[in-house]
Amino acid sequence: MTRPAVTRRVIGLGIAGVLIFAPVLAQNAAAVSPLIKEGDKCTKVGLKTRGNSGVILTCTRVGTTKVLTWKRTVTKPATTTTTIPAVTTASQISIKNLTFTVAGNVKSTDVLSVTNRDGFTHTVTSDSGAFDVTVEGGTKEKLPTLSPGTYAFHCNIHTSMHGTLVVG
Repeated sequence: MTRPAVTRRVIGLGIAGVLIFAPVLAQNAAAVSPLIKEGDKCTKVGLKTRGNSGVILTCTRVGTTKVLTWKRTVTKPATTTTTIPAVTTASQISIKNLTFTVAGNVKSTDVLSVTNRDGFTHTVTSDSGAFDVTVEGGTKEKLPTLSPGTYAFHCNIHTSMHGTLVVG
């Protein structure tokens, strides 16, 4: 037979301020008894406690009988949704075969980048001086944030390469 768990409760102050403790029998208090485990008997439906391995146990009725036992309580963890802004193809300038391609509509809030798919260096230089980026072959570079407007640009190395970027 197992010995019931006992704790002490402060019941008041005695003479000269000495604390008086009284033993209290723990019937369903897992905080007091680390010996409670799934399947042990309990006395009141709905009581909750933490078992030996830290799982939550709830006092439940077994079938249609009057026997009450501790059962593991399954709880779902909270779900957190994080929205990560995507760099879309609409914010890209691509260079391939000595040709600039601007994908889709570009907004002033987009992160603009230039991807050089050729095996040699190009520049993306605004005719108005708004930007000038050198992009090595096979690499990607970012353009500065641009205000809405139309930007004609060219490659300083390959003078036949021209493009237009429209920022809305």
